[in-house]
Amino acid sequence: MQKNSKDAEREIYRVLDANVNRAKEGLRVCEDIARFCLKDASLSRRLRCLRHAVTKILKSSRVDRLRMVLERKSAQDPGRTFANKTTKRSTAHLFLANMQRTKEALRVLEEFLKLLDNQASRKIQKTRFDTYELEKTSLKKFPSLLDPR
Repeated sequence: MQKNSKDAEREIYRVLDANVNRAKEGLRVCEDIARFCLKDASLSRRLRCLRHAVTKILKSSRVDRLRMVLERKSAQDPGRTFANKTTKRSTAHLFLANMQRTKEALRVLEEFLKLLDNQASRKIQKTRFDTYELEKTSLKKFPSLLDPR
C-alpha cells in the first residue's frame, strides 16, 4: 500500500519523537546512576552533556519540534505495552540496558534525520560515537557494571 507524502512525513515525525525521548531518557537514567550510585560527578556531567547535545542538535535542525510532539500518538502506540516486560536486576543492569537503548535510539535518529536534515543526521552520528566511547570509559572505570547481577 502506497502512502501519501503527508502520511509518510507524519510517520517520520512520530519516529523522531519516540527516539529523541528514548535517547534522552536512557541517558538520564545512566546520568543518575553515575551521580547517585557510582558517585562519579565527571561521568554524570559527560552523560548530561550528551543528553543536552541531542536537544541542541534538534533545536538547530530543520525539524519542526512542535510537530514532533503534535504527531505523537502515545495512547495508540502498539509498542508501548512492551516496555515493562524485562525485569532489571541491579543498577548495573539498568546502566547497561539504558546505554544500549540510547545507542539504538541515536542510530534510528541518525537514519530518519537523513530524510529531513543531513547535517543534523551527521551531528547525531557523532553523538552516537561519543556515546560508544563514554560507555567504554564507564566500563573500564567501573568493571562491576559488566556483572549485572
